[in-house]
Amino acid sequence: MKRSALIAALLLVSGFTVTATAEEKPWTFSLGLSYLATSGNSESQTGGLDLSYKHNFDPWGLEVTGSYLSAEADGVDTADRTFLGVRGTRAIGERWGLFAGASVLKDEFAGLDSRYVVDGGATYKAIANDTHTLTFDLGAAWNSENLVDGSSTDYMSGVAGLAYAWKISSTATLGEKLVFMPSFEESDDWRLASDLTLEAAISAKLAVKLGFLYMYDNVPVAGFEKTDTKSSASLVVKL
Repeated sequence: MKRSALIAALLLVSGFTVTATAEEKPWTFSLGLSYLATSGNSESQTGGLDLSYKHNFDPWGLEVTGSYLSAEADGVDTADRTFLGVRGTRAIGERWGLFAGASVLKDEFAGLDSRYVVDGGATYKAIANDTHTLTFDLGAAWNSENLVDGSSTDYMSGVAGLAYAWKISSTATLGEKLVFMPSFEESDDWRLASDLTLEAAISAKLAVKLGFLYMYDNVPVAGFEKTDTKSSASLVVKL
């Protein structure tokens, strides 16, 4: 873990809060940073980074998300996970729309040297008001996996998901993203991911974010567990 790099990044993005303007923009960018270190009886370091960029080209939309997690204990790496995804949308009326996206995940501690996913389908906005939003996705995806044992596999799967947001107050928002991906080739091979977040603003440009990521793979890579979880607390800078 590069402690100095994380601290420098935190200072850098914190500086953005001074120069960013409050004018309305068709895009938003946020960067979340977290870091924890212990010393004495045990030596450990954990650091994480999350980014989100959204741009509205009405009726088109673009979203880029990324995350990085690294951890070590007593000089031994215990986690190293990188994710990057991009998603485009096209509204068709007030409630219906189309989506297409691509993502890559690297997580050697889950047996994945790399997993590439290209997906597409339809979206339906069930609820959209000042307090609650709820959107459903349904589509298909192509998956390509390179495993740490040197093997690889390609297959088609379905995609069913939901995105929910509850604006608890003027400064706090609860969010949930749930994705279910069943393989079209093997009925027992399916994955589920749940990303629960609670974000509270402490200023116009800064927020504290708590998150719990739950990932379940019913047919994991041989020798690895079916379930992975990630609990996080981070400082979020918004532009």
